[in-house]
Amino acid sequence: MGRDTAAVRGVPGSVAAVDVAADRRTPFRPDIEGLRALAVTLVVVYHAGVPWLPGGYVGVDVFFVISGFLITNHLATELTRTGRLRFAQFYARRARRILPASFLVLVVTTVAAALWMPPLRTAGVTREIVATALYVPNLLFARQGTEYLAETSPSPVQHYWSLGVEEQFYLLWPAALALSWLLVRHVRRRLVLVVGLVVVSSFALGVLLTPVRPSWAFFSLPTRAWELGVGGLAALTLPRVARSRVARSPLLVAAGLAAVVAAGLVYDASTPFPGVAAAVPVLGTALAVVAGTSGTGGAVRRVLGWRPVQAVGRWSYSLYLWHWPLLVIPASRRLALLPLWQSVGLSLVAVALAAATYRFVERPMRALPALTSRPPRWSLLAAGASSVVVVALAVVCSLVPQSRPLATDREAPVTTAVRPTFTGYVPANLRPSLADVADDLPVAYRDGCHQEPDETALSGCSYGDTTSDRVVALFGDSHAAQWLPAVDALARSRHLRVALYTKSACQVAIAPGVGSAACRAWRERALRAMAESAPELVLVSNFMPRAGTSAAFGTGLGRLFDRLPSTSRVVLLGTTPTFPAAPATCLSAHLTGTAACGAPRELVLPRAVLAAERQAAARHGAVYVDAADRLCSATTCGAIAGDVLLYRDDHHLTTVASTGLEDLLAPALDTP
Repeated sequence: MGRDTAAVRGVPGSVAAVDVAADRRTPFRPDIEGLRALAVTLVVVYHAGVPWLPGGYVGVDVFFVISGFLITNHLATELTRTGRLRFAQFYARRARRILPASFLVLVVTTVAAALWMPPLRTAGVTREIVATALYVPNLLFARQGTEYLAETSPSPVQHYWSLGVEEQFYLLWPAALALSWLLVRHVRRRLVLVVGLVVVSSFALGVLLTPVRPSWAFFSLPTRAWELGVGGLAALTLPRVARSRVARSPLLVAAGLAAVVAAGLVYDASTPFPGVAAAVPVLGTALAVVAGTSGTGGAVRRVLGWRPVQAVGRWSYSLYLWHWPLLVIPASRRLALLPLWQSVGLSLVAVALAAATYRFVERPMRALPALTSRPPRWSLLAAGASSVVVVALAVVCSLVPQSRPLATDREAPVTTAVRPTFTGYVPANLRPSLADVADDLPVAYRDGCHQEPDETALSGCSYGDTTSDRVVALFGDSHAAQWLPAVDALARSRHLRVALYTKSACQVAIAPGVGSAACRAWRERALRAMAESAPELVLVSNFMPRAGTSAAFGTGLGRLFDRLPSTSRVVLLGTTPTFPAAPATCLSAHLTGTAACGAPRELVLPRAVLAAERQAAARHGAVYVDAADRLCSATTCGAIAGDVLLYRDDHHLTTVASTGLEDLLAPALDTP
């Protein structure tokens, strides 16, 4: 396909495809191909764990802008020329370009996950693959509250979230543009205003949701549409901008690329994203796209047009698809990230697979006579049939790991008090079993008494001896709730009533700007309620952040202690280990070698974190209860003690483990 016949020669402008032959009068844009290469390189290097690119995830935002630009340019050209859009033709072309490579990788991933991923991941992976085959993976990940930038045990199809966003955009955008074109009476300037309104509204929604509903802000189309819309604005304003020499300056292209690269170098997992931060790579990409209109001159353009860069740009869609499962599936069987040399090596394998997929799948399927010579409905029927096949394959493949055992035939000694003597195998009498661990939640979850992140009202729930006038408050996030089984049992035996004040993902340590608005409102209500009731004892526990911020967190704990009733005794329940991934998942793949599912103590329970807690308690006269030596040896934190599975996920105790630590808490609940 020659330069004079296509707007784009190669793969999708983002993680979804762009029609390369839609407008035969649009010249080939090697700079856009080069931008794709930059975008996919950012993403792959970031996922490979290269330390100097902590914000490489912004490559997806680059893809979004390019897709919005190319698709809108094609649709606006057709509207201007004919006054209408051929929807069926549009969707058929999208299907032929996006789906062949997408479904190929999805099929291979489905089979590989069934064969090699831990059996305990089966149900979740099956749901995720089905959602992907039905074009809504982003909605599933948003609903699950997936933290893309902090996920330690990710889905092998998690990267398909961006395809979900683009596929949903492609479904709605043509109709939205066509309707707007009618409303503005075929005036392109007015269409710019309509698209601008969509961009502003979507951006505002993303900014508002990022701090309060981060997963929905990250994964949903309404909060990401503005990024594609910015590309659309660039396309709609291009004819006017192209007449300006200044706007086509190579310096502006360089400035746009610099903004993208700077975001990749400076942003990291702690950056609130998308939010306002996404504007930097998005506007940088739009600037580079618009300023690159002339296609001539400038060292930056020559670099973007360099043959190896162009090759990576052509392969970028398939490379994006292949690299993620190649990294995730091998890492899923262990409680540690792949060594850098392995992740880089697998990324290079992905490049080879991408080149082959482009050569033998993407290009041939675009012009497959069996589809292109028939009406558009044939392409759409083929797309629907492919979805059905993948869904059926996912269900069938899910039966393979389900048939595997989740324990050995050996039993372990029954444990009543948890001690750091770890069992080297998964015993047949494990409590809770690996099959049941996902449902092993404190009773407050089932009762609706443990508050969800968006709730602000207090539950008013009580446990222990609910008829007693002597009150103990259990206050904190889900790390406080994990102690409820032990606290409940002890309170019953001592005739104490437990007033529950726990809320997921809500840091009760008081630090400026920390916690969502809902969290801060709930915390204030809880503090006022305790001030009024003046409980005899307040038990506080909170998830501790990484060691680098532990000092600030300790200061926040001190501020909290100052707000608690002066007549209440205060006990701080020390933090518990946070593993790189859920030990239970790892155990399902290592039934006879559970040591692989333990972790170095300093990694999962840093001394700096414990020291910050201990010092905060000492400074404010609180009692500190340290569970570290009951859950870890001097060097290692294991997953099973006797017949007790210690953790239900990567950082919460099971109810059995909590109960097994009753004797550790007992002195704190005794009357002094």
